[in-house]
Amino acid sequence: MGVISPVLPANLRWLWGYGHPRCWRQETAGRLLEVFAEAAAVVVRGGGGRIAMLPVLCHLLWRGGRWPQT
Repeated sequence: MGVISPVLPANLRWLWGYGHPRCWRQETAGRLLEVFAEAAAVVVRGGGGRIAMLPVLCHLLWRGGRWPQT
């Protein structure tokens, strides 16, 4: 299988930290779920569907919502 890049375990450790209860806010989570449900409806109606939009959404999340430099 080869050697695992050190980036993978570093990313997993970073994500793992957000599983701690101190990161949970019920009210914020509820609002985020509402916003994402609305956004999902727009994506489905707006064209492209989830398969086309999900990679772009994940890319934006990964980049902190910043547009890529062109």
